[in-house]
Amino acid sequence: MSKIFSLNNNSSEPKSEWFQFTNEYNLPKLKDDFSESDTIWRYFDLSKFISFLLTKELYLTRLDKFQDKYEGELPINDYLDNMHELLGRLSFIKDLKREDMWSFLDIQNKLSLFANCWHLNSIENFAMWKIYLSSNEGVAIKIKIGDLISSIKNPTGLIYGKVNYLDFKKESISHYCNRMKEEGIRKIPLPCFFKRSYYSYES
Repeated sequence: MSKIFSLNNNSSEPKSEWFQFTNEYNLPKLKDDFSESDTIWRYFDLSKFISFLLTKELYLTRLDKFQDKYEGELPINDYLDNMHELLGRLSFIKDLKREDMWSFLDIQNKLSLFANCWHLNSIENFAMWKIYLSSNEGVAIKIKIGDLISSIKNPTGLIYGKVNYLDFKKESISHYCNRMKEEGIRKIPLPCFFKRSYYSYES
């Protein structure tokens, strides 16, 4: 699954530094594990496709509205690994009990990020037709990643990347990102770019 995320820039609430990208993830030596020439697919039922044609806009869904209730959730191991650092950075909630911090971060992730999902595949996928269509009428769009990105007007606040599927009982997001960085691969250390391996069929 490839996703385009929009940061909620309208909120007056202080932003968590969890959302800030440090220079270490933007080093020229780090490469993405996908190419802008890769093909992605978007499956529409007919009514949504007509709406897309009329508005020329992609609808972004708030993370808490996705079917996967864990969408954008911070895994417990990442919370434990980064707890002291997060508590130090999030000074505006310094009075929050530690046991409530994990819930706070989940709510912040889910309510401040909006996503539009695409299926990464070189060929058409039958399972995606079944998942995204509510009737027998639908349309599939395929496009190169680079062409989609270049077609978006005023992309301020948008980030995009490949979703990673992990067994969170075996590896945390922060550990995985650091391991990939050692191999020269860039990974965005945001919970919204990681899902349980159970959903790997989404690609």
